[in-house]
Amino acid sequence: MARQSLILTPTNDLNLRPSQPAVMHDSPTSTPAPMITVPLPYPGKVTAIPYDTLLVLSISRRFVEEADLTDVLGFLKQLTASREAVFACRDRLILAFEGYDHDPREIYAIPEVTAYFRRLNAEWPHWAWFCVKGIQQARTIIALLADTKVVASIAGRTAASIEPAQHAAVAASLNAAVDCLAQVFGIPPDAAQAAKDRWLIDYS
Repeated sequence: MARQSLILTPTNDLNLRPSQPAVMHDSPTSTPAPMITVPLPYPGKVTAIPYDTLLVLSISRRFVEEADLTDVLGFLKQLTASREAVFACRDRLILAFEGYDHDPREIYAIPEVTAYFRRLNAEWPHWAWFCVKGIQQARTIIALLADTKVVASIAGRTAASIEPAQHAAVAASLNAAVDCLAQVFGIPPDAAQAAKDRWLIDYS
């Protein structure tokens, strides 16, 4: 089973919160959306997947340990290959890591995972536009990119600390990637800003 890891505080404040189920951000009844785990290498076109289906990108431990970005990056680049794909796949991506279920550390506390994800992010930083909002994915992604410290673990829930200045810098770089997409693919300014604002739901 693929593992998702949540960072539960963006700064030095201790604030334990439970995780939330994945739902489509625009679902009026908050009904859990259908989802598929993307096969890697991905054999088809992402635009052929039904629009209401979430895309689970499960990065295997083998990819991490072999430092192999090829198949993961190949799929991600499909999302930004055309204007059609950029709009069709907005708010549909769920990031997960597979093979770490028995590791007691949070995913952002595993050095090889953070090293892998930082290399991946250097090649493809567009998480703020494509990731599902409202399920704390922004926390996980920023935790992977920043120097994050676990400060408490209570009843299966974890709190972590990131220096505010570093958190702001990482968040700004992710939002800048939205602006880059907007420039390349003609995304209206209000849509780009809305994507960045919804990205902050994970910290509300």
